[in-house]
Amino acid sequence: MDDFTRWLAEGDLTSDGRADEIVAIVLKSPGFIKDLVAGLGSDNSVIRGNAADAVEKIGREAPELLLPFMHRLLQAAQEDPLDKVQWHLAMLFGYMALFEELIDPIFAALTHDLDQGGGFTKSWAMTSLCIIACLYPDYQACVVGAVSKYKTSSMPSVRSRAEKVLETLLEGQPVPENWVKCPAIQAKLDELRSA
Repeated sequence: MDDFTRWLAEGDLTSDGRADEIVAIVLKSPGFIKDLVAGLGSDNSVIRGNAADAVEKIGREAPELLLPFMHRLLQAAQEDPLDKVQWHLAMLFGYMALFEELIDPIFAALTHDLDQGGGFTKSWAMTSLCIIACLYPDYQACVVGAVSKYKTSSMPSVRSRAEKVLETLLEGQPVPENWVKCPAIQAKLDELRSA
């Protein structure tokens, strides 16, 4: 844990620190995932931000490693005021949509992010909600309702993302590839589109 703490403390909130190195270690030795997730409970904002960055990157490649920690991740998404933590977890929750049993708590966390988060967090929450609506059409009406109010946001990036999400869902456009950073999610979306 000491090495993880030291590495997570490097850099600042505008950098990744050594998150990529930590991701490589955890993917090779998954037992270390608990040490990484523990970083989300630090009093040091840099450690929490870099831990969230690394957790999100692990979720891209091996989302199943995070299943035992979903309660902690959902708690951090609801309680941590740090933008960097919020937006990385909003991204992650789109990958965790692979697991249908998680959709309801993930949906609740993402709609909370829409109301409480900053611009990056709102944009990534909308992206993950879009992925959920594409994978689970029963959620489409709720996602459209939640995102529609951001079409008039004073933040151009949020307004643009809301418009693109609504276009994707209401006009049947594919989810933009640069929104999908998890290969397993992209494969599932491609499979649904070709069905």
